[in-house]
Amino acid sequence: MLPPTDILEVPQDFSYDDFTRLAKEICQTPLAKIVFTDVEKSWTKSTIGFEGLDESVGCCEYAVETLQFIEVPDTLKDERFKSRGWVVSDAKIRYYAGMPLVSQEGIVFGTISVMDIVPRLMTKAQQKALKSLSRLILTHLELRGAWQTVQDEKKTPHDTEIALKQTNSLLDATLESTRDGILIIDHFGKIVRYNQNFVQMWHIPKSVIASGQEKIIAYMQRQIRQAKPFLENLTDFYRQPEEVISDVFELKNGKTIECYSYPQWVDGKNIGRVWSYQDTTDRHEQAALLRHRALHDELTQLPNRVLFLDRVQQAILSGRRNMKRFAVLFLDLDGFKEVNDTLGHKYGDILLKHVSSRMKSVLREFDTLARLGGDEFAVLLNDIIRVEDTKHFAEKMLEIFEHPFQVDGFTLDMSASIGISLFPDHGDQVHGLIQKADIAMYMAKSSESNILVYSSSKDQHRLKRLILKSDLRHGIQNDQLFLLYQPKVNIKSFSVVGVEALVRWNHPEYGIINPEQFIGMAEQTGLIKPLTFWVLKNAMLQTKQWDNNGLHLPVAVNLSVRSLRDLKLTDQVVALMEETGFSPENLELEITESIIMDDPVQAMEIMTALNLKGVSFALDDFGTGYSSLSYLKRLPIQSLKIDRSFIKDMLEEEENEVIVISMIDLAHNLGIKIVAEGVEDEATMHRLSKIGCDEIQGFFFAPPISGKEMESWCHKIRNNRTVLF
Repeated sequence: MLPPTDILEVPQDFSYDDFTRLAKEICQTPLAKIVFTDVEKSWTKSTIGFEGLDESVGCCEYAVETLQFIEVPDTLKDERFKSRGWVVSDAKIRYYAGMPLVSQEGIVFGTISVMDIVPRLMTKAQQKALKSLSRLILTHLELRGAWQTVQDEKKTPHDTEIALKQTNSLLDATLESTRDGILIIDHFGKIVRYNQNFVQMWHIPKSVIASGQEKIIAYMQRQIRQAKPFLENLTDFYRQPEEVISDVFELKNGKTIECYSYPQWVDGKNIGRVWSYQDTTDRHEQAALLRHRALHDELTQLPNRVLFLDRVQQAILSGRRNMKRFAVLFLDLDGFKEVNDTLGHKYGDILLKHVSSRMKSVLREFDTLARLGGDEFAVLLNDIIRVEDTKHFAEKMLEIFEHPFQVDGFTLDMSASIGISLFPDHGDQVHGLIQKADIAMYMAKSSESNILVYSSSKDQHRLKRLILKSDLRHGIQNDQLFLLYQPKVNIKSFSVVGVEALVRWNHPEYGIINPEQFIGMAEQTGLIKPLTFWVLKNAMLQTKQWDNNGLHLPVAVNLSVRSLRDLKLTDQVVALMEETGFSPENLELEITESIIMDDPVQAMEIMTALNLKGVSFALDDFGTGYSSLSYLKRLPIQSLKIDRSFIKDMLEEEENEVIVISMIDLAHNLGIKIVAEGVEDEATMHRLSKIGCDEIQGFFFAPPISGKEMESWCHKIRNNRTVLF
């Protein structure tokens, strides 16, 4: 049932402008409005942000019809709204959310709504706050209606008394129906009304309630941990009666209370204020938990990399102001990867928790211990006077490894290496200090001492290598890597049958770095997995792009020995193909003989599982290892790639040519395709064609080139085969 017009068509009331302003602030939108409606019409009561726009913009009817909160994240994607004028016109409203104003008795008064010119989604906390605001609007509206009734019926005292009783009864019912604690104070500061939720929320005894407003407010003050803001809000009521007031209080019993206060106006005069209190303990605890998770390591509950970097930044600012020195320590466990590989990640995780517990025991209260990832820990030591003090602390840290760790029945003897950088000695920027402590730690691993303070006087070549090792994680995470592609050509038809993806690193200081310089580092530091999946994902995306442009090119990606030790590899590769929409038939994984012989049984299991999914395999650098022919014929290998060392001099060295011919015959007898790498001249190409090679790859046709250049190159040779020569 909709309300009669005379309840809604009240004189101008500035409180509604406060409500729309608050709705805008709560939902962080540029537009907000309050619309009243009855059986015959609807009209706008208050708007904010509509300067220059049609105030009729909105869709109040949907919230009114459903009596529920309605949210449209993107109006262009919603059939109900995308054809509306205010969506496609100059206003271009892309987001709408509306909360119906519905009384306890089911009477619909209208809506409060918010809008934006960009698509978005409201949080649950914002929805809850908007709902609370709608209840306050209803309370205000009914109070305003009651006041109007009293004013209209002043000439008939008896009828006025009856109407007043009815209004009071309705008001009491309204106040008791809300979940918020409501306190109403007149413009003299006298308590006019409150509901039972207010009493229960503040645990106010009946004796205090009976004692009057001063006792009630004094009792509330005593419940708050820090009462000063509470008293300041009460003071603001007298100084600024027209302002909307909000605050958050923590009670001594641990609860969190949010407070909203709205002035009440009648005929342009302030007649008092409504205070609304919400118990938001659960919401604040959930937010605190989310903040903790975002800034702490889930396994050890230590600060994570994000929080540690922030602490170092704060230490730098403090150090500059107060001329104080501090140290950054990097600690890495020696041999931790062997624990993971041998016993499994479950035992590795237990060991990390034991290590972090022991490390915390030697920390001072104002220092920070963080886990940065894997087996890497970092310490921020504040207020360091001498370098010797830092070394002494590092020695205490290493003493925790003198006793073995007991991990579910296993006794593990562990050691660690520590690198140290100092502020301001080694820099005054976060990244520089972190990097130099990391470099010092890697130097410590290969030195006689397990503790090393950073020094720029060390061998510069070694220093560059350590800097690269330290920077590699940052390079992977920040897209400093890029892919080049080298074509594979059918030796008979001279058609391009696929490409090999080759990764490069564009280092901000050292420029373009070839994989030979950082693949080994990635394996040593445990970064080979994120590096491999970065290459896989970007190669898949590039292949999809070529396919969309009419160019079909299967892609080959190299796998490391660590990849074939990972039992999750199959599921993760399949998941990545599903994520990118990539067809398994277009992926070839290249492995070396040494990878297979490292653990032939496990390698066969993983390769077979992926092969059944449609992925093919190539044996790279064939002839340089010690492959067992029995394994070779059992493995799901589709092609063999002859190492360039045999191809390079095969025309001059007869022995090399004999080996190449033997490899080709062996592969063909096993039903395997043969690919020759490192073809750099026409004569070698013709000789390989004559002795039965299937495909060739090398600089004679094309060096590794970018994805865009590869597309252009392929289109050229399609139109003119002589481009190859």
